[in-house]
Amino acid sequence: KTEEMIQQYLAEDNQQARSVYDLSKVQRSLGKQKLVFTELSFDKISYRPGDDVEIKMKLRSDGERYADLLFGVNISDSMGNCVIHLSNIFLNQINISHREEAVYQFRIEGINIKPGRYVVRLFIRANEETQDWIDNTAILEIDDGNIYSFENSQMIQGLVQPRFTFKQIV
Repeated sequence: KTEEMIQQYLAEDNQQARSVYDLSKVQRSLGKQKLVFTELSFDKISYRPGDDVEIKMKLRSDGERYADLLFGVNISDSMGNCVIHLSNIFLNQINISHREEAVYQFRIEGINIKPGRYVVRLFIRANEETQDWIDNTAILEIDDGNIYSFENSQMIQGLVQPRFTFKQIV
């Protein structure tokens, strides 16, 4: 059992970031699975701190009508800490009904997090029920760099790189 867990950990660690993920055969954690994610895509394979990030998702249904879609996208660090949580409900965009041809998109304006590898979790709720939930769906890679154009990114310890100002007040 321990050997199996080690092999799974190593396999996850060796996953490569890519721009498109086929989710049709991915193991699901929870949900009715009558409305499921079929594809997750990013506009690039990797990003630098400060880049805009586009996350697109496609869904497939069993033909029933699905309304009041509530999406959740979590981006977590290697320790499992949720660094970014996106949801259409935070923007009061809740009156969304599913159409098979639809593509759903989140856009992060300036991803200001520390360089590294992050995992993505997806969630969809519709008709007041959890429909699909996928852990460790994809890898989001943030390349070396920082939003400050500081030459030594290793000196920046924080997980988040906020825009800030500094001045001396006399």
